[in-house]
Amino acid sequence: MINGIVITIRKPAYMSNRAYKEATRKGFKALGEYWFENMLDSHFEPGAERKYNYRPRSADWIKGKTRGAAKEKNINGGAHVANVWTGRMRDALTRYTRVRAFPTRATLIMVGPPYIKTRHKPESNQPNKAAEVTRVTTRQSRELSRVLRATVEKEFNRHRPAEEIKI
Repeated sequence: MINGIVITIRKPAYMSNRAYKEATRKGFKALGEYWFENMLDSHFEPGAERKYNYRPRSADWIKGKTRGAAKEKNINGGAHVANVWTGRMRDALTRYTRVRAFPTRATLIMVGPPYIKTRHKPESNQPNKAAEVTRVTTRQSRELSRVLRATVEKEFNRHRPAEEIKI
């Protein structure tokens, strides 16, 4: 769930409610696909913990990860990335998604390892990995807004009635 993106789109007077809902649904589908194709991978790059403000990992966790890197136990480039130890989570989340679009939102269905919980318990010592992976920056939020607006406006223009020109 990506929170924090609030966009107001007003229905043009010439559009029916059904056409308006279909246009916004297509816009949210484009937004979800754009996030998956262009923004998800940045969560698994070096420096993502600073960019997305992840919860700091414990000293023991960092020590174990460093030791594992020395023994080549954490493969797939996980030595310098907070969200990657063996790469299983990254590989699972970036492999496939299904975007379900609605007139007011988009839901991405991704399959991840069992240690990613959608209902995180705040009292646990584990970071909320589902929230970390779906977090967006302010710049990315603006970029997603542009994608949504462009798609919805394109759909609005498709339904715009033809203008009569009198000669």
